[in-house]
Amino acid sequence: MSSQDSDKGVPCIECQCKDCQCHCHCSGATGDELPPPDERWYSVVVGRSPGVVQGQDHAERNWRGVSGGAAFYCPDRPSAEQHFVSALHRGEAVHVIPEVRIRLGSQDRATLPGFRVHDPYSPENATWVVVSVGREPGIYLIDSSYSGYGLTLTSNVNGVSGGHVIKFKSRSAAVEEFERMLSVSLIVRVVTEVRAVLMSDGVE
Repeated sequence: MSSQDSDKGVPCIECQCKDCQCHCHCSGATGDELPPPDERWYSVVVGRSPGVVQGQDHAERNWRGVSGGAAFYCPDRPSAEQHFVSALHRGEAVHVIPEVRIRLGSQDRATLPGFRVHDPYSPENATWVVVSVGREPGIYLIDSSYSGYGLTLTSNVNGVSGGHVIKFKSRSAAVEEFERMLSVSLIVRVVTEVRAVLMSDGVE
């Protein structure tokens, strides 16, 4: 994950120089230096809000922390617009909504799997699991009916950073532990990163 800015010592889009160290795309050609950071133009191709952005800090907030985030320094706004439109046509512009983690509390109990009206409450002695960190935290009965929850145990936590499952031999033990964790905000719902390739319809 990197910005294609000459400040980072990587090739800029104009001259592909690799060691210009804070000099602009023309360094070695005209000798011009980069404009002040807040006056620079960028084409953010992969980020939270892809598009043409002015200001280095603004661009970095857009792509930094995003998987595969990319922003390209351009000498002026028209160049940035041209670069971004080209990226759109190539199918390279991607809108990324980073992972969101929501800590749940006791007030959420009735809405969670294992506590809703239609969820299984028996048998007492069986394999019950607490998903404390996952896409749908809750208490689940592990048997042939698990698919009725809409998620397999694997898909609930797979790809989730810190995904956590605890097994119990009785529902009462699972409920006790889940409610304890819920009361101290240790139950976390994770909305994993969403990526959408932007379309170039109507863009020339």
